Amino acid sequence: ALATKMNLAPDVVNTLNFGAYQVSGHGFEPKLIGSIPVTKPNVLSNPVRGNDGVYVYVVENVTEPAPAPKDMSAEKKQLVGSMQSRADMGIYNSLLKKGNVEDKRYRFF
Repeated sequence: ALATKMNLAPDVVNTLNFGAYQVSGHGFEPKLIGSIPVTKPNVLSNPVRGNDGVYVYVVENVTEPAPAPKDMSAEKKQLVGSMQSRADMGIYNSLLKKGNVEDKRYRFF
């Protein structure tokens, strides 16, 4: 009903657990994933500010917790790579801004 009132299409995620790295169709949303396990079933959640939007959801069904993954090295490697890339871009953009550099590469490519 809320999505209809705002002229949005509701999205359904069939399975999600606290150990999930991303939300299907929405990507890396740690605040959303962290808020879902503490939400009571069949209650409209408070808005959660994510990386790509603001989410409001209803938990329809809760099952027994899945066993925690034993090897998190792949997830850790992916997060480290993502954060390194983000830091590199942040430093580059800060240098451009603070140094009053005009990027005119578009003229050559």
